[in-house]
Amino acid sequence: MLAPGWLTNADHSIYCRRGSARVQVTKPNGEMACDVEMKEGTMMTIPSNYPFMYQACPNNGFDAILVMNNDR
Repeated sequence: MLAPGWLTNADHSIYCRRGSARVQVTKPNGEMACDVEMKEGTMMTIPSNYPFMYQACPNNGFDAILVMNNDR
């Protein structure tokens, strides 16, 4: 479980290689942006300054690749 996390200077993309996870993303004002289950083969992008949380599903774990960008 990664909770909570946020990047102030970079967007990031997550690709689920194996397993699945619950992913929650909150807007900077505190409003829920999304609450989804990522499954194998799916990808999502989280903008900078959006708090997020990943929680692996207990039966099959979560193996993911994260790519972050920055203007520097």
